[in-house]
Amino acid sequence: MADPTQTLRERLRAALICEDDDNDTPERARVRKSLSAVLDHLRDIGIERELRADLHQLYCSLEDVSVGRNSDLLKPTTMQDGTPKKPSFITSQDAMAAAAVSMLKDDGWTLDNALSFVARPLQLDKRSLRDFRKNLTSKKSIGTPRREEYDYWMTERAKAAGLSTVGIVNDMLKIGKSLQPGR
Repeated sequence: MADPTQTLRERLRAALICEDDDNDTPERARVRKSLSAVLDHLRDIGIERELRADLHQLYCSLEDVSVGRNSDLLKPTTMQDGTPKKPSFITSQDAMAAAAVSMLKDDGWTLDNALSFVARPLQLDKRSLRDFRKNLTSKKSIGTPRREEYDYWMTERAKAAGLSTVGIVNDMLKIGKSLQPGR
């Protein structure tokens, strides 16, 4: 019997290959195919249908949007005051970049050098990254989704004690570059 994790890996890799098999944007097609791979994996390992139902609903909503139908699930609600204008995916990457800057600073780099090292390959504005990091590390941001992502990366760094900070940051930058949809 095939290893379920390996099978999932293969399905996710296959989802990354952009084929002209539908009218959707390449990015949304990849997301839809990746979600389908996860749903297949959950089914294959015996996760009950009712526990997969919400993910299936999300998949169907993406499918509806890809063929031009409206989806109530994906319809935006009214933006609350104070909600960042940038999409969550971008601010998630910004949180990783801010953590990378903090790691380099903790390793003795100047703030300016750390900002340059991280911003350049990710095509970020240094000043914006500096301001984002400053706000993200303030007490007001504790408990926010982006702060939790920042803290995740900082915790991962702490777990990798003994490894080169520059090596870890370079790995983070590779991840960031591979996930850049439309920057």
